[in-house]
Amino acid sequence: MCWHGALLTNALRCSRSLSADSSYALCGCSLKDIIHFLRDCPSAVRFWQFYGFSEDQFFFTSDLQSWLRTFLTGPKDMFFGVIIWWIWRSRCMIIFGDEQWSFFSVCHFISSMLSDINQYSHISSSIVGASSSPRMVSWSKPVNEAWCVNVDGSSLGNPGPAGYGGLIHSSNGEWLCGFSGHVGHATNLQVELYVVLQGLMLAKELNCSSVVCQSDSMEALHLIQDGNHDMHQYACIIYYIRSLFRQDWVVNSVHRLCEGNQYADILAKLGASSSDRWKIWPLPPIGLAPLLLADSMGLAFIRP
Repeated sequence: MCWHGALLTNALRCSRSLSADSSYALCGCSLKDIIHFLRDCPSAVRFWQFYGFSEDQFFFTSDLQSWLRTFLTGPKDMFFGVIIWWIWRSRCMIIFGDEQWSFFSVCHFISSMLSDINQYSHISSSIVGASSSPRMVSWSKPVNEAWCVNVDGSSLGNPGPAGYGGLIHSSNGEWLCGFSGHVGHATNLQVELYVVLQGLMLAKELNCSSVVCQSDSMEALHLIQDGNHDMHQYACIIYYIRSLFRQDWVVNSVHRLCEGNQYADILAKLGASSSDRWKIWPLPPIGLAPLLLADSMGLAFIRP
């Protein structure tokens, strides 16, 4: 129906004398076509930006059929289709059901449908072979009301100009504080280890008695958790991190996929681009609060 321009928008309803008002209920724009309410309306743009589609340079410039053809045959085809479906559903609820869903309610519906599709695909793949379906990544809340220390490092060039960032928050998404900074010239591994050290030291200073440190660097976590690394080039940092683990508190470190560690990545990029060696964020930077809310609601992100 989208392809053939047959979705019953207000403009189409008006042209068929089914409505006296051709404007779109969410933004009030008049005589707008299908691609407006699916892609270009500010309410739709928010979804495409939130899920990362807007990073494609042609996403908002293609005509309807090119847009559909490109993204319904691309690596995120199912994800794209599900978002379109729920944008359409939410629009219909406003017009026919007199009910307006919140942004994060629709995100929850999107995640639930994708999870169901992903689960079915795994069942099918066990019967017919390997599946190319994307993996859904969501936050696993820590047990026993532990505080989360999410960390990430960023080195442009490896080695190159490097920064770090992280945050401490509760299992319910309550922001305690964030931190970021730059470390000059460093490797990815060096800055990934350094940010774990900084995050744990800050958590200790803030009297967090139980902590789960989450990082997307498997190599850094392996060095911290296993073996004797006295001769390693970063042995000093590893030693100080291990000494923090032995102190009088509960500390665990776990790996988290980068799709589930986006807020720490944002803070790391802020650190790399700043002149501050160390900065505390009493409140979340712009753009971070929705991601924290998404975690607390259990929303999932796609991992191709």
